[in-house]
Amino acid sequence: MSLAAAPQNHQSNPDDASIVFSKSERMFPNMSFDFQDTGEDRSLTERMIADHQITHLLMPHVIADADAKRATAHDLQNRFKFVWQLSGTHHFEDRHQSLTLSPGEMMIVSVGRTYRLEMGENCEALLLFFDPASFPAWQEIVHRDMSKVIDASGAVAASAAAASALLHHARGGRADALAVRSVVELALSSLERDDEAPLRLPLSLQRARLLIGRNIGDATYGPDALAKDLGVCRRSLYSLFGRLGLSPAAFIKRQRLEHARNEILSDRNHQISLSTIALGNGFPDSSSFSHAFKAVYGVSPSALRSPRKLI
Repeated sequence: MSLAAAPQNHQSNPDDASIVFSKSERMFPNMSFDFQDTGEDRSLTERMIADHQITHLLMPHVIADADAKRATAHDLQNRFKFVWQLSGTHHFEDRHQSLTLSPGEMMIVSVGRTYRLEMGENCEALLLFFDPASFPAWQEIVHRDMSKVIDASGAVAASAAAASALLHHARGGRADALAVRSVVELALSSLERDDEAPLRLPLSLQRARLLIGRNIGDATYGPDALAKDLGVCRRSLYSLFGRLGLSPAAFIKRQRLEHARNEILSDRNHQISLSTIALGNGFPDSSSFSHAFKAVYGVSPSALRSPRKLI
């Protein structure tokens, strides 16, 4: 709808309202918006850190419809968002469920789904967009607990505060990229269950991780060998990982990197060379190891060794 028809008693001038409407369409291309003419102020603030978007919204009395086809058209089908409700209410509805998010609560929403949002009076929220495929350990917990209300807790409040701080104080450097990743980890920690290990993978993937660990130094150990050891065909192996948005090769590579990272952090006296660690974890040379390591962790292996560098 056009905001030009907004009543004269609107607290923001027509240009401001038009800007908010325009920003909404730009920032959320998978959604269409219906701004109810209530005369209330609305605002949107965003900041990009690496490939994460953090958004603060004050959007009372707005209806938004998310469309899966539009998400795919804008290459957003694999993205998710945390929603921290600061005040007012968010009502979510799709063909499977209907629920309301209240102040202090959090929710994980798949951007690639079709659903409707109804933002109530005084609706204020904080959003953080991320791709769980960035880190295999995120996959299971995100898909398990998406589209559920996560009750208020210390971890939820702390992750919201950290996201807000990055929104308003980010400098765009490497430290901010590491910090936003930590916010995701902190938010996910609020989803851990008392009866299970943090971010636990399915049993089949736990077996895969164990097998990779046993063959961590064998550079030739790949998807075919893993499928054989698991007793499944190659197609079944790819189907197993595909349900979590992973590829077997990517999972194996990540396990090598995690093992190498733990070795570096444990070798406080620098007794083992980085070349030895690279070769011992299935990388052909230190150069390819360093490139792969930095792409995932944001710092090089040598930088991680410095006592001033933490990850």
